[in-house]
Amino acid sequence: MTEMGIPAEWDITSPRQVETTAIATIYRVQSRYGDAALKLFHNGDAKNEADAPIWLHHMANFGAVEVLAATPSALLLRWLAGPKLGDLCRAGEDQKATEILAQVACRLLQAPPLAQSPFPQLSDWVDPLLEMRPPAWVTAADAADINRAKDTAKTLLASSPTPKLLHGDLHHDNILRCGDGWRVIDPKGVIGDPAYEVANAFPNPIGFADYTDPHRIAQMSQAFAHTLTLPEARIFGWALVKSALSLLWNDGNRAAQASDLKMLRAFCQHPLCHLAGY
Repeated sequence: MTEMGIPAEWDITSPRQVETTAIATIYRVQSRYGDAALKLFHNGDAKNEADAPIWLHHMANFGAVEVLAATPSALLLRWLAGPKLGDLCRAGEDQKATEILAQVACRLLQAPPLAQSPFPQLSDWVDPLLEMRPPAWVTAADAADINRAKDTAKTLLASSPTPKLLHGDLHHDNILRCGDGWRVIDPKGVIGDPAYEVANAFPNPIGFADYTDPHRIAQMSQAFAHTLTLPEARIFGWALVKSALSLLWNDGNRAAQASDLKMLRAFCQHPLCHLAGY
């Protein structure tokens, strides 16, 4: 695959395409290191995963997939046979999947800080939300929910605990079984409140029946708070804020934004929102 910019010394053979994402195509290959996953970024642009090798190397002993080799346009990772944690959820074992995800997050949060970090601060992600005006097409109720998310973000940022290096996109389909354990893939990398680490688990995995079920939201909030020994109010609050961030990041995709608004409404109308004072 040298014609695709893959170093010859990786000794890639038997490529079989297994998945295409928004930013990359993934192949199962044989390599000089054995069975591997080759991730080729579209147009050679890794976008917000450009520093993923740094994150994965640092987190190697805390649940991250092994990086075998990397270039700016490609990643070679140890092959994980799976299944994805999302498959467990979609098979009807959502509560068990939540417990596993909490354990995975807990392990990641035990990693020491990087001596020198290329990763952004969580506030860098949130600041554009604070400047965001609700889209003209949303309802008055939607606009009120967006403003509540902005106020919640300000409250959480103003009271942030000691920051941690976070995955930044931790959800069910970024966690795969490896032997008798689980490994994470596809980090974005961000430094911030550890309670943010599980925020993107709530509207996931793809194909699940109803993310907005108030009982599911409560169960996940409680399970994450218990396992991570973090305040439930902060976990819930960051999940609420993440819904508004997704709305911002999905600008131009009206269908995705409609889903984000539905999730945001579920948080804003949830009893936990009032109990937490958001």
